[in-house]
Amino acid sequence: RCDAAGDDLGVARLPLKETLDALALALGVDQSERRLLVASEETIEVPCVDVFRLAASVDLIKMDIEGSEWEIIDDPRFASVPAGVLVMEWHDLLCPHASPRAAMREALARAGFTIIADRVSFPEVGMVWAVRADRLTGSAAEAGDLTSAVAA
Repeated sequence: RCDAAGDDLGVARLPLKETLDALALALGVDQSERRLLVASEETIEVPCVDVFRLAASVDLIKMDIEGSEWEIIDDPRFASVPAGVLVMEWHDLLCPHASPRAAMREALARAGFTIIADRVSFPEVGMVWAVRADRLTGSAAEAGDLTSAVAA
């Protein structure tokens, strides 16, 4: 069974070309051969599960969802996710804000995260590491050690 995770229950429509291309990439198919797979604008439908229900008991979030992060981090429920650590790739793609990097920083601050590393890989893509010291297990000193280690 294949499910998509989103900000609500329902059905996700995925572009068939990009979906098959990503699968072929994961399987190691050469790029020139991947382009031959599908040349249409067809979509496939898969059930969509609420990511906030899935994340109700997580300690760490690793998010790399090619522009769909905005629906998650802009949702008011994001602040209630118990994770103490977040590693996220962000994109200009699908960003509803004029300044994606500033919007990402504001959304994480609203959710109680402190950014410990924020790197821009390309003008439209970045990677951020953030913590919520109050939600990490162990002492505050250990949280400080984590911040120092990741920032280095």
